[in-house]
Amino acid sequence: MTLAIENEITPLKMDKYGTIRVGDTRVTLDLVINAFNEGALPQQIVKMYSALDLADTYYAIGYYLRHKAEIDAYIKEGEETADKLGEELQVRYGQAELKQKLEARKSLQG
Repeated sequence: MTLAIENEITPLKMDKYGTIRVGDTRVTLDLVINAFNEGALPQQIVKMYSALDLADTYYAIGYYLRHKAEIDAYIKEGEETADKLGEELQVRYGQAELKQKLEARKSLQG
């Protein structure tokens, strides 16, 4: 039997927002890698995110292990962007203004 070794198409896809997704799912690479880094096995990750295919999950982890520095930087950048957005939303829609109004009203009452 002859085994043909072929280059396969990667199951990692970047969406229009720059988010990397695994397979034909909405599961992001950072979710898979964070679970892996917390000690989850590929089979456990597939149970956590049932849309994932086991082979695609192994591929994502293998890709991460071969490109650890780049993927860690990608994940860190995403976390920083999320933190910044969270702060902006808190300022824009947060409770700070309501809290100030309530404190002002309370000080007027006595």
